[in-house]
Amino acid sequence: MRTLLAVGVLLPALGGCGSPEVGETPLEEDEHAEEVVSLDSVAAAAVELERVAVLEVRNETLEATGVLGFDLNRVAHVGPRAEGRVVQILKDLGDRVARGEALAVLESPELGEAEAAHVQARAELDLARETYERELALYEQGISSRQEMLEARTAFEAAKAAYEAALARHRTLGALDHVEDSTAVRGLYTVIAPISGTVVERNLVPGQIVGPEDDLFTVADLTNLWVILDIYDRDLARVREGMDVDILTAAFPDRTFSGTLTYLGQVMDSVTRTVKARVEVRNPDRELRPGMFVRAVIHGLEPRGDLAIPEEAAQQMEGRTVVFIPVPGEPLTFEVREVSVGPRLADGRLTVLSGLSAGDTVVARGAFYLKSELLKESFGGDHH
Repeated sequence: MRTLLAVGVLLPALGGCGSPEVGETPLEEDEHAEEVVSLDSVAAAAVELERVAVLEVRNETLEATGVLGFDLNRVAHVGPRAEGRVVQILKDLGDRVARGEALAVLESPELGEAEAAHVQARAELDLARETYERELALYEQGISSRQEMLEARTAFEAAKAAYEAALARHRTLGALDHVEDSTAVRGLYTVIAPISGTVVERNLVPGQIVGPEDDLFTVADLTNLWVILDIYDRDLARVREGMDVDILTAAFPDRTFSGTLTYLGQVMDSVTRTVKARVEVRNPDRELRPGMFVRAVIHGLEPRGDLAIPEEAAQQMEGRTVVFIPVPGEPLTFEVREVSVGPRLADGRLTVLSGLSAGDTVVARGAFYLKSELLKESFGGDHH
């Protein structure tokens, strides 16, 4: 057993554990085997140690942490359909916009070419239509031949197809529905909002050259947000879609926001042994912001007995989660035991997955002090 002595107090030698004789090779000891930390009466009087029992609780809720994010069904990244130069910016960060509302105006040579092609195609269509109508009238009067009429009709159909192709390209590059009424070749087009929402990101300045690969604006409907949670495999059987969820934030400590669990993932992470769960949260007043860390309390689970300890009893040490357990018969000596903890309960305690049994005693208040003494001994620190 490796014994670490805090505040310079020597423990009595363990029977049969004296120094090895000359020529003997000490046994190689496990790095974390049976670690203990001991205090003398002076140190014990200077620090308040609270010993608590490991209790079994009937838990009908499950707590998890997550981050607020956009509802991916209500967010849009808006970019240009053709390369161009920013002429005018009509909306800024925080502005609320309606679907179809203008965000910016761009000048594009490519659009100018499409506009010119559209105007030319319409002129050729008008001419072909007039020619066909004239030839048809002459043919019906017996003045023109059937061959001439058919050639005029073929030319008209070809001009019509060319015009429709030019019109479609014009619209694809950002022109509005009234382009067929325009004869101007300006090369200007308007970037519009595809959904109603709030401008939450802007990535352009006047005069900037932008292209289809650029996101100029992000528009999001902030009245509905998502929280993505990790659900451990041991809790999967208790969680289902449709459950009510309370969302708690540091920004609004006295507020509880209501949400609904709308999706439970079908794939488990092989490392964390969790699946993703999605909670939808109504945010009509836009008080919640994407990016906020939140606590989520899922209600309506089937009751289950869980072991629980105060959060301060669990200490992180060398990549492990450990607790300190009083050694029977030695009130100032504490054994270090590695444990595995699960989700936090609604009252702030941690669930214990392994390493403890109901009725065990652990140190709550003062556990951090014991950890500090243990680490100080590990690094050969002085004691006072």
